Amino acid sequence: MTAASVTSTVSIVMPSYKNAHLIGRAIASVQAQTFTDWELIIVDNHSDDGTQALVEGLEDPRIRFELIHNQGIIARSRNRGIELAQGAWIALLDSDDWWVPAKLQTALDAASMSRADITYHNLFLVTRPKQTRGFRWVRGRSLDLPAYDALLSGGNVLANSSVMIKRSTLQAIGPLSEDPDFLAWEDFDLWLRAARDGAVFCHIAEVLGYYWAAGGNTSNPKRTLLTLEAMITHYYLPEGREVPFWVVLAQAMAHLRIGQFDTALSRLNEAMLRQPKGRHALKCRAAQIYCKVRQVF
Repeated sequence: MTAASVTSTVSIVMPSYKNAHLIGRAIASVQAQTFTDWELIIVDNHSDDGTQALVEGLEDPRIRFELIHNQGIIARSRNRGIELAQGAWIALLDSDDWWVPAKLQTALDAASMSRADITYHNLFLVTRPKQTRGFRWVRGRSLDLPAYDALLSGGNVLANSSVMIKRSTLQAIGPLSEDPDFLAWEDFDLWLRAARDGAVFCHIAEVLGYYWAAGGNTSNPKRTLLTLEAMITHYYLPEGREVPFWVVLAQAMAHLRIGQFDTALSRLNEAMLRQPKGRHALKCRAAQIYCKVRQVF
């Protein structure tokens, strides 16, 4: 990772690709921050939709625009932005998400009070264009100590566009993995490495931004299975850990979506042995009934 002198308090890293119709909203939310000592680094994967012209037309000296060929690996875009960053803190923001004006100040205050290396917060989930109410949340949670064990046992609770992390922490643990084996979970791997290195996490129990889920994108269940298998291979098996409930349930739901009902039911049965009570157990039972019906019909 290339060293850089610290000239801004916060460097905001924003990867982009063909999001000219949405990136203006994200940029405007940065410009509206009550905390003003920031720089915004947009790393664009050679979009052909006018993104570069739009950004350069803003003529804001705090905004830098960098082109990259990331070969479909978004970690390369984020890593390039981090390499260029000059701030003591790195804040992550996707080009289709946006923040409330107090986001940066609130995160910095929380970090100061808790002596945290990483802060993160809740987000509103936006599922419709022009949505103004009825928001659900992308809800994080505080991590029990040790944070490394809490992440492995409970899963990723840090939404990318909510995270602010010390640049010194990133320099200590290294960049996001660009290995294709980590595709779609390179952020979770980064939080795990930070936790293993002793980083202090601070969850801010406020909604300080918006997560855009109205673009029609859906997760690929086959990709999900590959991702979960990679997590198991890189973390759980080498450390002799039992694969936790949330991983088994995610595997089951991916198999169900593919139509592999026998395998899905087997994984659901295994999940119920790990966590037979609670809200997620109800989801398991409902999925079990569905699988049994589909096996018959």
